[in-house]
Formats: sequence, C-alpha cells, structure tokens
Amino acid sequence: MFTSTSMQLKLALEDWPEAIDDLGAASSMSYTSPSQHIVNSHNVNINPANSTNTAGHQGWTIAHLDVKTAFLNGDIEEEIYVQPPPGFESPTHPHHVYRLKKVLYSLKQAPRAWYHKVDNYLTTQGLRKSTTDQNLYFHEDNGLLILLILYVDDVYLTGNNLPHIARLWTEIQTAFKMTDLGTLSHSLGIEFLISHDGIRLTQRQYIESMLADFGLNKCRLVATHMAEKTHLLSDMRTPPADSVLYQTMVRNLIFLIHTRSDIAYVVCIVSRFMAAPLEIHARAVKHSYRYLKGTTNLALNYRRGEKDDLLGYTDSDWARDAYDRISTTKYLFLLGSTLITWNSKKQPTIALSSTEAEYMAITEATKETVWLRLLRELKIQDLKKSTTIHRDNQVQSQSRDECHRANPSTIELQKNANSLS
Repeated sequence: MFTSTSMQLKLALEDWPEAIDDLGAASSMSYTSPSQHIVNSHNVNINPANSTNTAGHQGWTIAHLDVKTAFLNGDIEEEIYVQPPPGFESPTHPHHVYRLKKVLYSLKQAPRAWYHKVDNYLTTQGLRKSTTDQNLYFHEDNGLLILLILYVDDVYLTGNNLPHIARLWTEIQTAFKMTDLGTLSHSLGIEFLISHDGIRLTQRQYIESMLADFGLNKCRLVATHMAEKTHLLSDMRTPPADSVLYQTMVRNLIFLIHTRSDIAYVVCIVSRFMAAPLEIHARAVKHSYRYLKGTTNLALNYRRGEKDDLLGYTDSDWARDAYDRISTTKYLFLLGSTLITWNSKKQPTIALSSTEAEYMAITEATKETVWLRLLRELKIQDLKKSTTIHRDNQVQSQSRDECHRANPSTIELQKNANSLS
C-alpha cells in the first residue's frame, strides 16, 4: 500500500476535491516507470539558451511562466490507495482508505504524468515536438517561428509570430494555474540580461553567493583557473581533506560550467577525487574559487544580427593522467561567435597513441554535432550545409607517418589497458 504524507494528502483534499474517492478496500502495486523527459544538464546552455541564442540574434524577448503545483495536474492511470492523514478519517468508516484520482507529488509517476499532460496539451495547440530534444516545442510557418521550452514546471516562450504567441500565452495560463514572471531575467541560477544589442547570460550572483558560503568573498585573486604545472593524482602524499566540504564545493563548480566554459577543464580534473579528496585537491578547488572571484562579470553574449553558422573545435589531452593513462576529450561548438555547448571529460578507453586519442575526441564531437541538428530542425541553420569541425593537424601528420612505432609510453599504456580489462 502506498502511504502519502499528511501534507501531500491534505493538499489534495483542500485543493483537489476530485482527487480522491472513499473506498473500503486497498490494493498494492509496483510502479517502475517514474521517469520524465528533462533537459540534460549540459543542455541548459541550449535550453533555454537555445531560444536565447536565436532570440538574441533576432532581437526577440523571452517570456517566462511558472506552473503552480505542476505535478498535481497529471492524470493517474493506475489504481492507487492512500491512508487518510490524521483528522481526515471517515467517522462512519474509520478503517477505509482513499483511492487517488489525481497525482500527488510523492508518487513515483508524478513527473511522468505531468509531462504527458502538458505534452498532449502543447501538441493539440499546433506545436511540434523536436525529434532531438523532447522538451523543445516549435511552430514554423513561412518564416514565422515560435519556440517553447519546457523545464519541469518552467515554460519559456519566444519567437517572431507575435499574434500566435499572444494567443498561446493566454491559452496556456487558462489551461494551467501559472505565475506570469514576465520577461525572462533569472532562471536556474542564471541571469538573463536582455538589451537592444542582444542577450547576456551570467551567473554572477550565484558566484558571489557561492564565495560567501565558503568564506572566500574576500580571498586573494589569481589570474588562472588552475595553478601552473599542477598535476593532481589520487595517491599524492598529503593529508586527507574534508570530503563533505570538498564535494559541496565541486558540485557548485559543476553547476557553474553552464555558463563558464573556462573552468570546464579544472572541474573535470577535481571531480575525479570526490570519493577520497586530499589537501592538495582542496587547494586546487580553492584556487579556482579565487579565480572566479576576479572574473564574476564574465558572461555569454548572444549578439543581435550575427550569422547563425555552427562551428566546432576538438582536441585531446593524451595520457595526461599518470595514474590510469586515460586521455581527455575536449570540444566546443559556437553558433555565430557564441559558445552553445562544450565538454571536457575522460575517454572511455585507453588510447595507445595521440592519434588514436584525437580520433576518439573527433568521434565525440561528431556525436554532439548530430544532437545539434535541432538547430537545423528549427531552420536556424541550412539543412544542406554541413558543420565544420576543426581538429589538431597532428592527427593527419602522424597517421601518414608509416614509421611511427611503439615507444616506452605506448608500452606503459598497454600495461594499464590490460590491468583495467
């Protein structure tokens, strides 16, 4: 039997009287599909920044709506029974239970039920769901475009079809209880600064709050995100650090890379020691905080009137980790002159040469290009135009060198590969 919390069921009884039936029997069930389509974390820079980039280039504004108690709008399909909270028992049938007719927040299927509800509504309004991103909806007709981004209970709406946008805006607020937050200014810890020249994305307030939380708001500034010639390993001879504090500080940095690609590499490095951090690892994290202190005003600029050409760059850091000799893949993509997605992470397997590491990096960048086809789906980029990815010329020169033979580093890499297999 599923037992709801008192607060959840009281909310249903007070605000959703049609949500329950008084029944005299209860049954149990198992639910295994609680998932909801949610924008990927690294795609926060695309959604809502995907519409932000387009809006910034075209001079559009972005409307922001917040759905009140979104999950309570979902329709339930299974038979689920709950025990009444104290004070809500039936005086004539004190041992009876309630059968749910509406979703509660504490149900596993609540997110999925809400998504299906709003998805069906948006598609009936003439919006098409992107085949690349399940939370992106659009309507395109003879150059008139509407973009709608759904992020759990946040709705972002922009485009150049103003009459259609006004109608959709009104109908959405009629269908669901919503709070009109006006023009998008702050969401998911990101500030959206809209002007005549375009749109800027910054996490300045988040950085300042982060520094204050750890007592680093008056720290000494540094010019780089990582100290020069720093090579961090997991078995360095330094005392252990406070693991809880370390993990909290690194998690803040992970969230910050949504708008700060300049710290992506250091976040990739320090994230490897979350299980057993040492003092030298903690010093590296604090160094990056000191760097952020002096660069709080850095932002992503989506300038008005720029060309929407998609361009990629990729590289690899071959066998830099002396512990396991796994290489690092790095890539970034620009739309016009603005970064829209980037990544820095370890490769899944050991590369026995720098050429192999480069090819693995190119492969990951190509996968990202396939995902970025959503830009073509929205008619932002010409479907017939291919995407250019720039890579290290060393790949071509080494692949043509027939005398390129194994060296001691290759033997060490092979030894590590065998030990991991």
